Amino acid sequence: MLLKVGSKGDTVRRLQQGLGFLGYLPSEQLDGDFGSQTENAVKAFQQDHDLYVDGMVGPMTMRRYNQILSTTPYVFEAPSETPEPTKIKQDRCLVTVLTDKVEGSAGYKAMVIRDDVAKAFNKLIHDVHLLGGKITTSGGKRSLNSPPGPNRKALSLHYLGLAFDLAPDTGMQDPTKDQYLMEPDPDEQHWTVWCRSTLTSDDLKAAVGFAGVDGGQKTFKSSVTVTVFNFTQLAAKYGFECVSSEWWHFEHSRDLKVGVSTFGRELLRIYTLDQIKAALPHWDVVKNCIYGEDWQSPSAATTQS
Repeated sequence: MLLKVGSKGDTVRRLQQGLGFLGYLPSEQLDGDFGSQTENAVKAFQQDHDLYVDGMVGPMTMRRYNQILSTTPYVFEAPSETPEPTKIKQDRCLVTVLTDKVEGSAGYKAMVIRDDVAKAFNKLIHDVHLLGGKITTSGGKRSLNSPPGPNRKALSLHYLGLAFDLAPDTGMQDPTKDQYLMEPDPDEQHWTVWCRSTLTSDDLKAAVGFAGVDGGQKTFKSSVTVTVFNFTQLAAKYGFECVSSEWWHFEHSRDLKVGVSTFGRELLRIYTLDQIKAALPHWDVVKNCIYGEDWQSPSAATTQS
């Protein structure tokens, strides 16, 4: 079960009553309609309890909510036990791919991702190099030992080797030097990432609406004319999408099927059950989460069929 903006009904009302009991929502908002104020209340709850802050009530948030409200009438019914998803063919593996190191960046020269995603990535970086660009990274696959928290989703595709991050210090620093320039979409929830090119072709020159950070605190916007190409568009050609407000984060979810793929089954394609249970602290919570239902990327409902 996933509760988010647009959800309605008695389950949402129970959530609101619990959040109201804890002081996150005023009494007039207990209407059974998950709107922006309920979303903000959920975000505040997540922030206060070291959960990933996304304003949606998934397995991790619901479990913490139930723990805190265990002696009240506002808890959710615990899901029935389901068997371990063990009979899965381990048909994928993790491999290392080379990336680009930029002077002055803390980024890496390589990262680890799933083998099928690596094939797509190697085609992407080949085309990026042809256009005079570079792909930096702060990492791909996340260790199973890394616990979820305010900046780490419990159901992140990084655990599956299906996501990578560009090095954040190679953008939004100095538009005259940065490898990447960001142009905010009209809703300012997503970004178009432009990659700087070393080529001198007039075809690549573009005026970019640049967004940056002044002194690490204040966001500002300006416009610069530079030699760049549309990295977001090129990455999408090979299945990588920037689907969050984090401009550096790209996911490859083409192999995931809405209503069918589960987080546990995807993990078992690259790890043994013993490896997972020994390392992943939240395995019991996420193992049966279904993609597009109680586990989804921001674009899953519209990009997957």
